[in-house]
Amino acid sequence: IKGIVRNMRTASRHDEKQEKTRFDPLDTLRNTVGLVTPTYSAHITFDSKGLGTAASIEGYASQLGQVFTNLLVNASKYSSPGTPVEFRVEAREHLALFTVRDRGIGIPEADLRQIFQAFHRGRNVEG
Repeated sequence: IKGIVRNMRTASRHDEKQEKTRFDPLDTLRNTVGLVTPTYSAHITFDSKGLGTAASIEGYASQLGQVFTNLLVNASKYSSPGTPVEFRVEAREHLALFTVRDRGIGIPEADLRQIFQAFHRGRNVEG
């Protein structure tokens, strides 16, 4: 619990000080895939359809990296070993659409409305 509290404090201080920067989200995504894959022995495929080689956005690279990490860790953790996790980003007009697809346990319909609430866990998850 001390680690969780420490991370929350760090994130809070980080949010207060951080300024937006221009960065390539594909680099952030590739780095995240590179970190998560060996840690969780996951078979993660990455596809960047229609984005070319250079994309640039203004925002918070570390926070976007944390979102990618959370998505990939959860997809890897709740999937059967050896099943693929697909991470895809594609260009849609002025937007980038990020999609994670796995073959895991899924999210019960009753939990979908609370999916973005801090510390909410699905009813089908132990621990």
